[in-house]
Amino acid sequence: MPILSHSKPWQKSACPEEIIGKGIKSPFYHPEAEWPLIIYTVSLQSAAGTLIWGLLWLSFWRIESEAFYMVTFVLGVVGILGATRHLASPLRAPRAILNWRSSRLSRENILTSVFLGLVLLAGGVDLLPLIIDQEMTILPLAGNAIRILAGLTGVTLVGAMSMIYLVPTRPVWNHCDTLFSFYTGAFQIGWAISAAIMVVRSPLLEQGTIVLIAAGLVLLTLLRLKVVSIVIDRLSGLNLYQDQPCSWLNNGIRRTRIILALAGGIAAPLTGAIVAFLPWTIGGTITQWIWILAVLFLIIGEGTDRWVFYKASPAVIFPPRF
Repeated sequence: MPILSHSKPWQKSACPEEIIGKGIKSPFYHPEAEWPLIIYTVSLQSAAGTLIWGLLWLSFWRIESEAFYMVTFVLGVVGILGATRHLASPLRAPRAILNWRSSRLSRENILTSVFLGLVLLAGGVDLLPLIIDQEMTILPLAGNAIRILAGLTGVTLVGAMSMIYLVPTRPVWNHCDTLFSFYTGAFQIGWAISAAIMVVRSPLLEQGTIVLIAAGLVLLTLLRLKVVSIVIDRLSGLNLYQDQPCSWLNNGIRRTRIILALAGGIAAPLTGAIVAFLPWTIGGTITQWIWILAVLFLIIGEGTDRWVFYKASPAVIFPPRF
């Protein structure tokens, strides 16, 4: 079980520039090694969140479900293709699932495969009546069971991804905020993507529905940026969130990530909610593009945040034993 640190965990770890400045290079610290992991984690988080919120929308509004399954599956495939670049030999990728009893990475890979398989199966069950042109009594029950199982697998997958980074050898990652960030990122981007699908596929949504969707994304963005959690942290006196001493993190990259999150998670949905009250001939297309831009801003922002996440934590360099 990982040992989570709850009070200033980064004080045990040196910053990247300190390590490089001393002429010490971590064997796990490669400037180009993060991009495959960024693509994989952000894509799979987005896929899981899209399916979870998409299933919620389908239970309240009559929308074509194929779009949710298609976007979820495409995001998952993009993540897997990106992850192959992280392997020394992509042809040996199947071996990554053999150590499922002891390896968190193997369990993550298995959950990814199961998740995408269930997404395909759920989409096939929904399309089957259209293909055979007749209704089957058992299909709705089977479809509901598969959708619930797929949603639960997606939630478990996001947790499995975050658990890989909860290791004592990387104190900056070994923090409750890692688990929090993975889940809030998945729910935030998933909400935005599923909302964009709804707005694009159902252009005649009521203005009240669009306002509700916008409000939900604003709340999730505040959670993702840790605004709510930091306020609770300060009021409770736990002091889990402190500014890391790595000076290079306090530069334009961090500010860019915050600007992208504010643009995609607050400015865009609020603007879309306002524009939705204009006549359809004017506001309909604009609203659709606003939500598409919101998704792009949030994905780029999450990728930037993940890049900072990987750069901020080289492995701990232990002194040699004599």
